[in-house]
Amino acid sequence: TTTLSSAVSDSDTSFPLTSDTAFLTGGGLVIIDEGETSEELAYYTGKSGGALTIPLANRGLEGGSSQGHSSGASVKGVLSADMWNNLIETVLNGFSATDGSLDTGFAV
Repeated sequence: TTTLSSAVSDSDTSFPLTSDTAFLTGGGLVIIDEGETSEELAYYTGKSGGALTIPLANRGLEGGSSQGHSSGASVKGVLSADMWNNLIETVLNGFSATDGSLDTGFAV
């Protein structure tokens, strides 16, 4: 979790953060202003220079809409149901079905 270092509009595609260390370079799901009337679910496609890149098509997901956000708005990485299911499958496949021991031949 971090915050926006400056405000963004409902049409911006670059989200400047106070810290980007918790976010993957390749992209992921984020919730902005969680619990607020301006809450927005979005998928960022990359990060550069301390900012997340979120194309307009990736904003306002799950029936929401693109929102303006103030400086200091919370930005939090979240798991989608598909991401969660992939994680569970990976963990389950990493252990022997016979005795529960770690399957050392399993590659992620």
